[in-house]
Amino acid sequence: MKLSELIAENEYQIIGNENIEITGITDRAENVNTGNMFVAIHGLKTDAHSLVPLAVERGASVVVVEKPLPQVGAAQIVAPNTRKALADFAAAYYRNPAKSMKMIGVTGTNGKTTTTHIIQHILNKSGIKCGLIGTSGCFWDGKQVNYSMTTPDPIDLQKTLHLMKEDGVQAVAMEVSAHALDLNKTSSILFDVAVFTNLTRDHFDYFKTMENYKRAKQKLFSRANSKSAVICTDDPAGKELLNLVKTKATGYGKHHTNCQIIRDRTVANGQEFVVSENGELSQFFLPMFGEYNAKNALAAILACREIGVDFVASKDALATLPAVAGRFETFHTSNGGLIIVDYAHSPDGLENLLNAARKIADERCGRLISLFGCGGNRDKGKRPQMGKISDEMADFTILTSDNPRFENPQDIINDICEVMSPYSHVSVVDRTAAIALGVRLLGQNDVLVVAGKGNENYLDIDGGKIPYSDVATVTQAISANQKQE
Repeated sequence: MKLSELIAENEYQIIGNENIEITGITDRAENVNTGNMFVAIHGLKTDAHSLVPLAVERGASVVVVEKPLPQVGAAQIVAPNTRKALADFAAAYYRNPAKSMKMIGVTGTNGKTTTTHIIQHILNKSGIKCGLIGTSGCFWDGKQVNYSMTTPDPIDLQKTLHLMKEDGVQAVAMEVSAHALDLNKTSSILFDVAVFTNLTRDHFDYFKTMENYKRAKQKLFSRANSKSAVICTDDPAGKELLNLVKTKATGYGKHHTNCQIIRDRTVANGQEFVVSENGELSQFFLPMFGEYNAKNALAAILACREIGVDFVASKDALATLPAVAGRFETFHTSNGGLIIVDYAHSPDGLENLLNAARKIADERCGRLISLFGCGGNRDKGKRPQMGKISDEMADFTILTSDNPRFENPQDIINDICEVMSPYSHVSVVDRTAAIALGVRLLGQNDVLVVAGKGNENYLDIDGGKIPYSDVATVTQAISANQKQE
């Protein structure tokens, strides 16, 4: 692709020959190949403008910078924000695939993964081939690509969208993280529908304040980024957002909104809920537990309606929803105990999870045991909050490791339990041993919640990712405990 084609839709200052051939795009100087465009990002730790000479030496034919550089030896494009320029040029290089598909973006502290999985299932069942991009990876048409982030960086994102388009994908359900919005990863995509699930404390290591975190989420709902919105108004930030958006918007939730869940009840293999909208009632069955999952399902139903799938088709599809890996995934022990594995790793997420598990434990006349930890080198303020929630909602808590990174795991546990009752919990640093203990403690009808990692397949320790799975560990512990009985 010629540089002139690449910049045709983008108004940037060019210094040099715009008829040169571009063989690829990268923001990593060490990955530059002959004829590449190198985009110099001013990162959180390193300013890649200092790496421009290396990129040119390796063969970059054009560099994208935030200010003109003398004696570069390559064409230059000057952009006010090279992060946004990276998103623009990546989209252009892959021929703007998002413009050929219906794009649904889901943001919120919790519920993004479940909501996008439900959207994908409803659309596929309705005859609309749908891809998915999110925490668990990218999935479409039996294919899978994994990235290390919820929202891939712009080059990987646009390449994946291009592959989906080439395979006939018609719609994409995509998790859009606050980090991605703040770093302009998705700024080149105009979403057909933007969904807001909730806003609770998380990622304070990066955003510092709830206001910063909220503003990042709100970016998805500007006219430049989305055509319509589906917003949970049970959340105060959702109420505020509904009043701010200038596009078509639908509010949903359980309280005081035009699309409201008025009844829900737990049944043997999930829950039934009734939605009232402008006086019309619709009943749905969801093969998942938890009030918050009913709201995730409603968000998905409304998002699908925005691209042409009515409530009747969504109802039929929802009833056949397969389990979402690592999201309220259930396992049974031979003595009648129930184990729930879930990704919940924020105060609100843990509270919602334990609230749902508490109802199940009470119905079974059993105890509720909570097992979780907190990530290292991240928001320390949420640790005692999560400890207090577990202390109040569970009958007993097992505190353990969860991606300690470069922190001492026991120090993290000490932060969690500083407000907990002294005899309400135990500390087991090794997560495998902690789960084994939790399974051994399960009596008939008891419920064990294993929270924090869901379907993640690693533990982040001292800069390395060690292969690990809560699901596999739970399965092994159940088997080992059964042999000892």
